[in-house]
Amino acid sequence: MHWHLLHSEPADGPRNMARDEALLTLARETGDGWLRVYGWSDRVLSLGRHQRAAGVYDPTRAAERGIQIVRRPTGGRAVLHWREVTYAAAATDRAGATLREASARIDRILLHALATLGVPATLASPAERAPAPDAAPCFALPVRGEILAGGAKLAGSAQWRDGGAWLQHGSVLVGDDQGLIAEVALTPGAQQVGTVSTLGSLLGAPPSVATFAAAIHAALIALEGPTPALPEVEMDAHLARLDEIAAPLVARYTDPAWIWRR
Repeated sequence: MHWHLLHSEPADGPRNMARDEALLTLARETGDGWLRVYGWSDRVLSLGRHQRAAGVYDPTRAAERGIQIVRRPTGGRAVLHWREVTYAAAATDRAGATLREASARIDRILLHALATLGVPATLASPAERAPAPDAAPCFALPVRGEILAGGAKLAGSAQWRDGGAWLQHGSVLVGDDQGLIAEVALTPGAQQVGTVSTLGSLLGAPPSVATFAAAIHAALIALEGPTPALPEVEMDAHLARLDEIAAPLVARYTDPAWIWRR
């Protein structure tokens, strides 16, 4: 399996979501794996694909606090994106016959990258089933397979499969901004705040997105093998193709009919 690693500049919510969805097209076009590491130019509350939003979050309160609201292509629950590193991985089904297998593959890469940074992380294995997508925010509690450090949740993830390819999107906290969700939530369930770990507290200083991308690069080489299709971490020519695919998708992620469809 050949993997391409893309380190994108920070962007707003709709553009980041469009780029993540565009990774699916790149995976289908090439048959390769694609992993993008990036940050955010704005505070963004992202909602899971099937999560209820109408009557749960207040767009006026969000706007007053400078928080964009978007709906992800992936499932899962609400995440406040700001002080974090975000990744998105996409590949065809041959890189994971099931979403659980695909998740396990990406988890191995993430755990190796975190160890490279000096963070001893583990996978959560609670007995409970994952909560419904309109329940607590993503970081209110860990679910099976998500990443813990220091006994608390460090990273959350969500997936989507479409047209013979899968996308996994995840957030690795650098600082804890998740309490902002409660300020724009209208229901008690959506206002829950969990105990989290952050890379800033674990490492003593917040790592840059570029530093995290370099650790992902090392993990890909160690676990997937160096290949001609694995470039150095840089703003390379593939980003132009990614944005070409993503450009017509941005409108969907700014459309209230998509954001507030549930």
